[in-house]
Amino acid sequence: MYANNSGQGNHSEQIASFFKTWHGVDERDEILKIALKYALSLSHVQELLLLSGHPKLYVRNPRDAVIIYSIVKQQSLERLNLLLRELNEKLL
Repeated sequence: MYANNSGQGNHSEQIASFFKTWHGVDERDEILKIALKYALSLSHVQELLLLSGHPKLYVRNPRDAVIIYSIVKQQSLERLNLLLRELNEKLL
């Protein structure tokens, strides 16, 4: 749904403005969960994180590296959490 860039406006900015209204415990993780669900590209995920005021995924951070891998491989949230658990990292 949001993965294509068909010129219908900037979906990333619209989604980011929606997330700015959240007051959750870990908004960044919620954004990542939704990005995985909709199979967004890594570049869209990075843009979405920045536009919503969160740091981009950083490959030298072990948890972020696993998340990047899962996004690029279009893995499910369940598969990502399995990998995170194996590395003793916080689950999404």
